[in-house]
Amino acid sequence: MHKTMVYLSERQRAALARHARARGQPMAAVVREALDRLLAEPGSPPRSRLLGVAAGPTKAPVSEQVEDLLKSHLRGRRPK
Repeated sequence: MHKTMVYLSERQRAALARHARARGQPMAAVVREALDRLLAEPGSPPRSRLLGVAAGPTKAPVSEQVEDLLKSHLRGRRPK
């Protein structure tokens, strides 16, 4: 393993510290995991962490539209 220095804004460092503390991991482990996910498949859009399902109007059957909803969501996040 190699030691690397990274400059973070106060906001980034505070958010990273909170995230690491909540997971019970060192900040370095969180950064490595994030980099692994980012570099796993260059060029592919990031996967959503969660696809929610909730009760709603009967005219909006989410279970029948899940593929279209997911495609629409990923299309909106693709790099330009």
